[in-house]
Amino acid sequence: MLYRLIYLTASAARFGSLIPQEIPNVLLLLSHVALDPSCSQDITRDLIMAVHDICSSIGPSDDVIPDIESAVCNKLLGFLADVEPINKDYVVGLLASGSGRTMRIARVIARSIILDKRAVTSTGYSNLPPLFPLVKALLNDASGRDIFQINSQTDYVDLGYYVHILAVALSAIDLYTENEKAQKPEPFSPSMLGLGRRPEKPDTPLQLIKLALDSLHSRIADTRAAHLDRSRTKAAIKQLSMRVHYQRRAAVSSYVSRKQSIQSYFTPASR
Repeated sequence: MLYRLIYLTASAARFGSLIPQEIPNVLLLLSHVALDPSCSQDITRDLIMAVHDICSSIGPSDDVIPDIESAVCNKLLGFLADVEPINKDYVVGLLASGSGRTMRIARVIARSIILDKRAVTSTGYSNLPPLFPLVKALLNDASGRDIFQINSQTDYVDLGYYVHILAVALSAIDLYTENEKAQKPEPFSPSMLGLGRRPEKPDTPLQLIKLALDSLHSRIADTRAAHLDRSRTKAAIKQLSMRVHYQRRAAVSSYVSRKQSIQSYFTPASR
């Protein structure tokens, strides 16, 4: 029965038979199905493909359609607000398995979960939301949000799930790197954020994210890896930190290479 439901829904999406206003409800239904413990791996695979087909049916993948996409985010955020972190991570990961618009929706939902926002406005919806609020969240500077706070009450298993969600929010490193050139420096520096560092020139948002992740990693005490939950969470944080660093560096190198011509390559200054 579930297989037929998923198959028919995906087929309707591929043929453009879904009513746009009903897409948020359809995705909410599939999210409920995905969280059913009885779902097999085959059904989960079909769910991922169906969700991607539905999101793709909204319009051309490169076009941002704020009204419908923000409605999808709001519908799923309302559902995810009252579920456990493990289920938040699972649904976000389900969306993040797609590409194009599906990945963009996953990125916005992941960012909203980290910032404890239950609604996304159509006017504020964009392909690349600002990164500075995520820096503040990592440094416990976000109002009313303490998921990255390290103390005796910290649940490191839940913290690991939120790190996975944060990784989805940081899934467009190449696009953010290209966008750095057009951004103006923010009115605060790493030292003002408590990162203990005053560079000669302002750090970019992605560099601040990397510094904030390293700061979070260093605050978790795990002497001799005696706590498995802490070790796993620290490993996830370090993996994300390294991914942000090296993907940004690769994107910067690619951006510079595209601006160089064949003639400049053979000039003495380039060798």
